[in-house]
Amino acid sequence: MRTRLETLETVFSALREGPPAEAERLLHRIRTAGDVAAVLHSGDSGADTDPVPTSASSSGVGAASPDDRDVRPIRLGLPDADTTLKAVDSFFSSSGKLFHVFSRDQAMECYRAVFYGPSGSDRDVATSCLAAVAAVGGQYNPDLFSDATMRDFYDVSRHHFDEVLRTAPLRAVKVCTLMAMFNIMGKCAVALAFVGRCLR
Repeated sequence: MRTRLETLETVFSALREGPPAEAERLLHRIRTAGDVAAVLHSGDSGADTDPVPTSASSSGVGAASPDDRDVRPIRLGLPDADTTLKAVDSFFSSSGKLFHVFSRDQAMECYRAVFYGPSGSDRDVATSCLAAVAAVGGQYNPDLFSDATMRDFYDVSRHHFDEVLRTAPLRAVKVCTLMAMFNIMGKCAVALAFVGRCLR
């Protein structure tokens, strides 16, 4: 419910604050897609090429802190397959085995489901898991991956997290762990929120 509300608020904000031409294109995509969420995170919708501005926080659970209320474009679509694969490889080549929350085989299974599988609930779960691995993997090679790219991975994982929590609770614990790892370097309070959610 929270994810859907955030999605609707993002769309409303884009329609209200965006240039008329962009608002018209977004409205057209909503009418043809049938599902508002699909407009924002489906690779076929064109949302990943037309960022939608939002004032919602993209860095943690619940309400944004005053420091996080920057109006920033949020792209609810994964970067391309090649960039994603490089970020996943970076995770497994740079992190110690202690931090291999997902095995390489599990990550590649998610990768195939996301980029080559049919849409649906299972794909949403795979997207969240894959994006979480890629977000952390990008942290190990900041020369190869921009902050924006790593944030895109994180945003996508967080966007689909409710579906993981609903249908695959054990995977949700793993995704929470990776999200905490992503936030530990710069946002310790957010990291603790994810750890706390895992322990409930």
